[in-house]
Order: sequence, then structure tokens, then C-alpha cells
Amino acid sequence: MFSVNKEPISPLSPAFGQSMALNQEQIDRDYRLDQLALFYKGIPFVAVCNILIASFVFWALYQPVLQNVLFIWLGAMFMVCGLRFVSWHLYNLSDWMSTVDKWYRIYQAGTFLTGVVWASMIGFLILTSAPEDILIVIFTISGMTAGALVSSASSFQSYLLFNIPPLFSAIGYFIVTGRFEMATMVGFYTLFTNLLARNIESSIRNSAYLKIVNKHLAEVALKEKHVAEEQEKLLEKQVTELELTYSQLKEKQAAYEKVVEENKRSRKDAEQANRAKSDFLAAMSHEIRTPMNGMLGMLALLKDTRLDDKQEGYLKTAVRSGKILLQLLNDILDLTKVESGKMELEHVSFDLSQILQEISDLWEARIRAKGLEYKVNLEEAADRRWRGDPVRLRQVLHNLVSNAVKFTMQGSIMIRISLAADEKETGVLKFTVIDTGIGLDMEQEAHLFEKFSQGDTSTTRKFGGSGLGLAICREIVSLMGGEISLSSVPGKGSSFSFTVRLAQESIPENGEGLQEIEAGQKMGLVCKAPVKVLAAEDNHINRVVVQAMLKVDDLTLQFVQNGVEALQAVRDGDFDLVLMDIHMPEMDGLEATRRIRELRGKKSKTPIIALTANAMAGDRETYLLQGMDDYISKPVDGKTLYSAMANLVDDLEICFRETSGEDENNLEEKQAKIEEFINSISER
Repeated sequence: MFSVNKEPISPLSPAFGQSMALNQEQIDRDYRLDQLALFYKGIPFVAVCNILIASFVFWALYQPVLQNVLFIWLGAMFMVCGLRFVSWHLYNLSDWMSTVDKWYRIYQAGTFLTGVVWASMIGFLILTSAPEDILIVIFTISGMTAGALVSSASSFQSYLLFNIPPLFSAIGYFIVTGRFEMATMVGFYTLFTNLLARNIESSIRNSAYLKIVNKHLAEVALKEKHVAEEQEKLLEKQVTELELTYSQLKEKQAAYEKVVEENKRSRKDAEQANRAKSDFLAAMSHEIRTPMNGMLGMLALLKDTRLDDKQEGYLKTAVRSGKILLQLLNDILDLTKVESGKMELEHVSFDLSQILQEISDLWEARIRAKGLEYKVNLEEAADRRWRGDPVRLRQVLHNLVSNAVKFTMQGSIMIRISLAADEKETGVLKFTVIDTGIGLDMEQEAHLFEKFSQGDTSTTRKFGGSGLGLAICREIVSLMGGEISLSSVPGKGSSFSFTVRLAQESIPENGEGLQEIEAGQKMGLVCKAPVKVLAAEDNHINRVVVQAMLKVDDLTLQFVQNGVEALQAVRDGDFDLVLMDIHMPEMDGLEATRRIRELRGKKSKTPIIALTANAMAGDRETYLLQGMDDYISKPVDGKTLYSAMANLVDDLEICFRETSGEDENNLEEKQAKIEEFINSISER
């Protein structure tokens, strides 16, 4: 990897000028640093001098009347000087350059206290009025204030803090005692020393500033000299580095071009692998759904025949196994849709309470059969019409309730729905499914929403399942703008919660779709006039299933085995509806549909329903774009088929009939139908 070493800045560059610039703030800071260093450097000498002079004053003024006061005064002087020694010691131990203001304040405080102690000498004159004592006090104060010019005059403020207390005390004493000429003389002395201190400070400051500037300019000149000496070396080095960089860039360009080419190949391979995966799943979906359609269709017909208890048990087991296999197939296809980004959500109006009723109709009887309590709590604010995908929402709820039923042996199962956020055009609904089942520990929770993941291997053996349901729920909830979460305690139960963002439906719409089937009723078709239906299906089992489902009075059903025959039949006949398989020999269903749409006259408008085992993402949209009117995936559900046919053919309508009073002849006829089918399978 190419790198450039950090070199001195060129003196010709603006950055260099900025780095060498000297402003007033920098000068003031350097001056304060030098001044503070000088102050603290002189503290030991000044403190010793104060102690010595105070001792001489003590000796000179000592007399019985002043004995106690002198001892107190001398002790105060020793204490103040001791504190100044302590501050000097701490200053030397500290990082004083980063706390200049603090140490300035400490120095000034010590100076002021020293001045106050010297000012307290005026108190001696209250106890003694001997001329020689007055002379000693006044000369001592004047001498100390004059001497302070040496140690503190570089800071006029510090000098004032020292000399104002003693001098103003002396002036006050002389005024009180009536010695106005002495007060005037001390006043002039005070003014003179302060003016002198002011001038000394100004001279010292100017001298220090010049010293700082000269020092800085010398540093600048030295740096400029070093920079000038290194410019040639730097330029030579940069030329060498540029040549090296050019060589490295050429190598990188060649490597980059190689990586780009490899990425193109990898992307092409990935796209081919993805297409192969989709093709494989589409083929497997078709190949598995085709026999599944026949198996579940025949089991549905077998259910309507006369069976003993043992046979009914076998039949229920077979139906349950077939539905589990179909659900596994649907889960894999759903997961594939999500991973490929082809799962599209509907945006239709629906009633939330109707979805909950459908879930309850499906699960409540099973839940209560296990001896469990079942509750549904729908918040009033959430009980309204929404716009979204009710099918996917029902799928998520169904999966969570199914898991709750599966893993709960005693206690209760509750569904709770609330409005988490109510916005102007949208709302966020929160769904919670709570059970008192076996629960999960934290380690199991961490992996529960992963593909093919369950609580543990024993769960798989005891309770079954593919481990895809919750992974699909998580993806669907994410597509619906929400999140799914779990809270669980082993042995106590689990609480699954998820949120979805839905559009609010301001004006209720009339319900559409399948009518609700009451208990004890069975959906069917009835013809208001003769109806002729063409079914293009090459699989014998599927033909038998369709024929059994469409055994309706006044409905004529004609079968063909490929697209060529279907096209010819539409040309020659007059059909009200075509049920078209997609994968057929000679000509597939899509090509046959395209050619039917190219026919002249009303035959080109013949309604066509795709009846196919293809159930991959985008299949429905593809078939509708190719000219088909509706799409039904195998295994075919009778209710879905009847509803689609009734929507496309005016002379067909859905009817409901009671199943409890089915006559013996009908049962015998269906029994014969099953036996005929079994015989046909045996012959084949």
C-alpha cells in the first residue's frame, strides 16, 4: 500500500504562514506564564525576608504593654509566610501551565494577606504613642511597600493588593490622631509608589513582550531554515514516491480489472444459480402439487362415503398428513418468495373482527377440546376496517395460535389486539398471543426465528413441525412495516407480540369474497341455465377430482388432454368457461390461451381459469398478463373453485346445502365413484 510520510510544511504555503503567526492572545499567555513563574520563583526569598523583618520589628518594639500583641502579630506573619511556602511547594508539583488563573489567584491572595499583616502594625500605635515607636512602624511600612516594587510591580494589581492595606491604614491613623501633615505625606507617598509601580509594570510588560516576540521570530527563522534545507530532499522524495505510486496504481488497476471481471462472472453464476433454484422449486411445486391434488381430492370424496369408525380414523390421519405436507410445501414457497423479494402484499379493505372470528372458528373448538381456556381481547379503538393484506395477517396469527395450541397442555390461550399508534392516515396494530405452555429459555429464544429452528431436537420429535413458520412470520411482519418479538419463561408460558402498520379505511366497503358457511352446511354450485365447461388436464387423477367436484345438474363438463385439443375444442364448440392446466404435452396452457385470445368473435372472450400446480412468486401475475381471467393453484379447494367459476359465469351461482340429510343413494353413488377410480388406477 502506498503511503506518504508527514513532512514539514512549505514556507510558501498559507498553512505555514498560519502556523507561524503570532497574535496578541498568544503573547499575553506567554507573558502571564513567564510572570507567574517569576512570582513563584521569588516566594521563598520574599517569605524569608518578611519573617526576618517582622522579627526585627518584634525586637525593636518589644515592651510589656505590647508583649501579647507582638506575639500574636508575629505568629500571624509566620502563618501567612508558611502558607505561601505551602503554595510554592504545591505549585512546583502541579501542572501549573494548564491552570494559570488558579495559581494567579492563590499568589494574589497570599500577597494581600501579607499586606494585611503589615497593616495590622498600625494597631501597635493605639497602645503606645512613643515617637520612636511611631517612627519604626511608619518606616517599616514604607520600606516594605517600596521593597514590594521589586517582587510584585510586574503585576500592578498584585502590588495594589499588598500596599493598599498598610498605607491606607497609616493614612487613617494620622487623620484620626490629627496629624494631617503626616497623612498628606503618606498619601503622596502612596500615589507616588502606585504611579511608579504602574510605570514599572508597563516597562516590564513591554520588555517581556519584545523578548517573547524576538524568541518567537527566532524560532520562526530557525524553522524556515530547516524547511528550506529539507525542501529539496522533500521534492526528491516526492518525485520518487510519485513514480512508485504510478507503478502501484498501474498494478492496482490491473488487479481491479481482474476483480471486476471475477465479480461479473460470480454475479452471472449467482444469477444462473438463482434461476436454477427458482426453476427447481417451480418444477418441484408442480410435480408435488399434482399428485397432492389427486390424493387430497380423492380423500375428500372418500370422506363423503359410508365408513366405519376405524376407516374414518385412517382417513383423518391421511388427510392430516396430506395437509401437513401441503403446508410444508407452502412454507418453502413462501420463504422462497421472501428471499427473492417477490412476495407482494395486497392492499384491500378488511374487517379486523372478521379475521379474529375466522381464527376463532378454526381454533376455538380444538383449544377447548384440550381443556384450555380461550380468550380474545380486541381493543375498541382497533376494531374498525383497515386496508392491507388480510391473508398474510391471518397467516401470521394462524401460525402463532397453532404454536400456542401445540405447546400448551393446560391453562389458557389468549389473543390480544390493541392500537399502538393512531396516525392521520395509518395506524400501528399490536397483536399478542399469550399461552401457558412449556415456555422457552433465553438460548432457545435467541434462535427461534431462524429458518428450520425450533426449541430443541426433542421438540421436533415430540411436537413436529418444519421450523419455517416463525421465520416466515418474521419476514411477513417486516414487509408489513412491523416487528415480532417473544417473551417467555420456561414452564410458565410464552407471549408472542408483533406489530403491523396498516392504512385506515375511512369509508367502510361492502364485503366481498366467499360467503360465510354455517355449521352443517356445504358449499356447491347451481346452474340457472345449462352451462358448458371445458377442462384441459393431462393428469387422469386430476380429471377425476375435477369431475367429482363439478358434478352439478345442467353443467356439462368436457375434458381434453393438451393445449392443441383445447384450442380445437374452443374453435368447434361453444363453452361458457375453460379450466386450463399449464403444463401439458404438445402445447402448454399459456400458448393455448394466447391462441384462444387471437380467435375471432366472442370465442376469444371465453373466460379461462388457470388450474395449475405452479405456485411460485409471480405465477398469478404472469398468467393474468397472458390473458387468463383467474388463477387457482393445486391442490384445488372446492370453495375457491366454485367462487371463481361463479364470478366469471353469470349462469352459475354458489349455493349451500345441509349435509346431515344426505340420502343413501347419493352415498352409494359416491362409493361407486371411489371404487371406479380405484379400479382405473389398478388398470393403469
